[in-house]
Amino acid sequence: MNSDGFTEKVFKEMISPQVASTKGKHFGLGFEIYDLGNGEYALSHGGSDNGVQTIVFIFPKTKQGILIFTNSDTGASVYEKLLKHYLGENGQKIFDIEMK
Repeated sequence: MNSDGFTEKVFKEMISPQVASTKGKHFGLGFEIYDLGNGEYALSHGGSDNGVQTIVFIFPKTKQGILIFTNSDTGASVYEKLLKHYLGENGQKIFDIEMK
């Protein structure tokens, strides 16, 4: 979140669009980048294995974030409710981008 442990150049590459997506977000180095407007952005990375779903959203400017671990193949089904509850308007924006 603070670029600790990275050179300035590497951190800038991580948060700079490398590949566009059809959903209105971009892919940086290791993260998906969501443009939330008004200069705010979120970084995200997720993963899954059998019986596990995980995702993290980081907001470098406001120093907020949420990390969600689930022990379920259908764990992603709780993401929307958690994003909206804990991140408010920004959670709704992320969900809206994902639903495009």
